Amino acid sequence: MATSIHTKMKEYIDTKAPALLNSILHEKVINHPNTQPKPELSGYMKHKNILDLGEILGPMDIIREGPNKRLVLKIRNFGDEKVGYKEEEFLEIYKVIDNLLKEENISKFISEEFLVKTIFEWLVGKYRNTITNILLSDYILKECDKSIIDYKIYLPILYLDSDKEFDIGNVHFQYLTEDYIKELSTKIAEDKREDYIENLLVYKGQFWGNCVIVAEKERAIEWAINDITFSVDILRIASPTVDFPNLPLYFDVDFRNINQAKNEVLIQNINDDANFFQQHSRRSRPFEIVKGVWDYMLKSEVRLLHQFALKILNDKSELESLIYNAIRNFSKALGNHDHHERITQIFTVLESLLLPNDNAAIIDSVCKYLPKIISKNLEEREKIIETVKEMYSVRSAMMHHAKRKEFLSSNLVIIQRCTRALIVHLIIHSTTKLTKKEILKDIDDRINRA
Repeated sequence: MATSIHTKMKEYIDTKAPALLNSILHEKVINHPNTQPKPELSGYMKHKNILDLGEILGPMDIIREGPNKRLVLKIRNFGDEKVGYKEEEFLEIYKVIDNLLKEENISKFISEEFLVKTIFEWLVGKYRNTITNILLSDYILKECDKSIIDYKIYLPILYLDSDKEFDIGNVHFQYLTEDYIKELSTKIAEDKREDYIENLLVYKGQFWGNCVIVAEKERAIEWAINDITFSVDILRIASPTVDFPNLPLYFDVDFRNINQAKNEVLIQNINDDANFFQQHSRRSRPFEIVKGVWDYMLKSEVRLLHQFALKILNDKSELESLIYNAIRNFSKALGNHDHHERITQIFTVLESLLLPNDNAAIIDSVCKYLPKIISKNLEEREKIIETVKEMYSVRSAMMHHAKRKEFLSSNLVIIQRCTRALIVHLIIHSTTKLTKKEILKDIDDRINRA
């Protein structure tokens, strides 16, 4: 695809380029024989066989990141000289990048990391006369064009099993099967085919979420992480844990998963110190999506949640953004095995969806709006209000006094069901309303007319 930016943005980039080029740091390198002994390794490096890549690859870029993951140093050693930028100069580069990312054609398809690398390559190449006769803006667009292709990104989902493949949003959940791997291997040169199959077979039996993204590679990974983790969050809030709070949720994308496959304790007899015992326990259990569980999820509106995930792939309204964040946070709450902490997290979700403004009281707003949005039955509404007040006292005791006040499990069930029901009803409202304020105002108007 042809990447384009506004004319004024091109002019801005090319106007900034000379100043960026003039601020490049360069230092001649005098190579002296290294007679100093290598420093002694310490920590984990002392106990592991660490490979010194410097001896194999030679000089490499020296890179240092700041606390916000942005580069504060990148120096390239060419043997006879060092060339690059330090923190103050990088600030100017990031100003250009921040403005460039305001262009939708760039931010949608290109990562910040790629832009840093591309601009750095042009500046260093221009300085050393290895890049000539091309403006910085044209170089960026040319490199962007080359980088944007179709990727299918896979993320492993730990502790999740299913008896069939399925889709949530634009994410496909599946196993990598041996037949599929062997089918792919037919596209590989015959002399490399055996190694190809062997390398991929280690993933056989792992459950994956994958989606197709058209973008530069790092940006494609960013989009895939966002889409796949959100689809997992949908599965979590549609799970039976809402109705059965003691049913733990262990499944998640691997990098978000804090649950160990097994817990291990090593025990040494102090009077017989050569005598070690190993004790293993396994707490994490896979969540199996079989027909009965899938039927439950369908009743829990997983199909509606799936459609919502598809709808918000591009732009989101203010209300849709609130719902999106609520799904994220409710999923995180359900994954918390500490029920008191879960309660405080659930009230954070309710607060985000039901407070009309920053000055409104949490308990008053939740009791006023929650029952009216999710129920038309007066008895149900009264029960919801009663439960909200009881559980809010549990939340307050935990939040303000670090006390774990006792509560009924049935009340946790009610508050979890109400939260999911609220999310579902707001998704339905989002087809005609753009903001939370519109929904709450309708309720206030009905109260005033009554």
